[in-house]
Amino acid sequence: MQRKFQNILLVAFLTILIANLHAQTIWFSAIDTFVNNGELIFIDGHVVHANNNFLVNRGEIQFTGDWENNTQLPQGFNPDTGIYNLAGSTQFIKGNAISYFHHLKATGPGDKVLDIDVVVGKNNGQLDLDNARFWLNTHSITLENNAPGSLTRNNGLIVAETDPVAGLGFFKRKIILSSGYKYLFPMGTINGAYIPFSVEFDETSGNIDYFALSTYPTNPSLDPNNRPLPAFVNDFYDQLNLEDASKRCVERFWVISSSSLLPLQCNLEISYDPLDLALNYNTELIPDSLKIFYTSSGEWNINFQSSSDEWMPMVKGKMSLTENLHAMTLYSKNEMEYGVLYFPNAFTPGKSINHLFFPKGVGVKNFSWAIYNRWGEKIFEQNQWPPVGWDGNVANIPAPMGVYVYKAYVETYDEKFFDYIGSFMLIR
Repeated sequence: MQRKFQNILLVAFLTILIANLHAQTIWFSAIDTFVNNGELIFIDGHVVHANNNFLVNRGEIQFTGDWENNTQLPQGFNPDTGIYNLAGSTQFIKGNAISYFHHLKATGPGDKVLDIDVVVGKNNGQLDLDNARFWLNTHSITLENNAPGSLTRNNGLIVAETDPVAGLGFFKRKIILSSGYKYLFPMGTINGAYIPFSVEFDETSGNIDYFALSTYPTNPSLDPNNRPLPAFVNDFYDQLNLEDASKRCVERFWVISSSSLLPLQCNLEISYDPLDLALNYNTELIPDSLKIFYTSSGEWNINFQSSSDEWMPMVKGKMSLTENLHAMTLYSKNEMEYGVLYFPNAFTPGKSINHLFFPKGVGVKNFSWAIYNRWGEKIFEQNQWPPVGWDGNVANIPAPMGVYVYKAYVETYDEKFFDYIGSFMLIR
């Protein structure tokens, strides 16, 4: 009782001093330390948890520097309660042992980089990304709270992006088998694109504990491209066309690791960066024909039930988890012909996705097009390929929601000519 009281006094003393410390390191090493419910410690610097003492946090610890865990106690951070707030710019979570947190959030604007594995969410804790990017850096974040809402974010991302040569980084979530429970994996790219992945299970019985995801872009300059392959994959053979599948797939792989012991049907929503589609000769792929292409029993299989949301970088489909590791990518059965343009039937200006209206195609030498409003007035015109696209404004004023008409003229490199006319919906 006396020791605990002394430690509380130590925390109060630190609170007074730390408010005036800059670029300092605070060591929790000599004795067990307690932060009571409702108390807040702000550390303008680094935090090092050393030796085999306990840091019992039932309040909140905010810090602007790195967090380093060197204690060998499996729960040295007492992860059952308490908030740990990454409040700085670029911050590292590092040390020589796994860091356990009850509630980990990032209110600081910079990147958060893992140099050690992290476990979050024991005893109903949460992971709050806010607007930060968490770089896995070949490590893992495990979210143990199995409630779908245990992950929150504004524009925050989890960035894996390291390939099998460097080592994959995984975001791992504990799962409840229940229809209607959709689990989000808010992955992002190096360039900051948001490529969310979500999973929902059909079954309400079975055996699964965790579902882990990694994703990384492949190298389009290799021959064949879509390399490197996931480490457990021997080839990239297209059974349908009897050839390497690289020219029909986006430049990205997803790797699923699960603790499933029985085949389980799941619904997937997979998003990709449009840059993954636009590299090398993959510009020939048709976005709205993409299918889930995944490994099962050592072979690549096309999920013909999957479908792409029209003109949106997302593919929906079903697959059966039959193994502990699955690799997947997105596959197009069709290739674009020269001069054949594909126009979306709607777009949403001002949104992060689908915010410009423009056609896609290959083999175009000369291109001109115009957009007209419902009264036949020309409101947009352009003569270049590839087109920049219309942003939904007329003379810098947002155009009203409604139906618009496009007309386009195309000359191809093989000296063919095409005229296009059609309509689309502007949605706000």
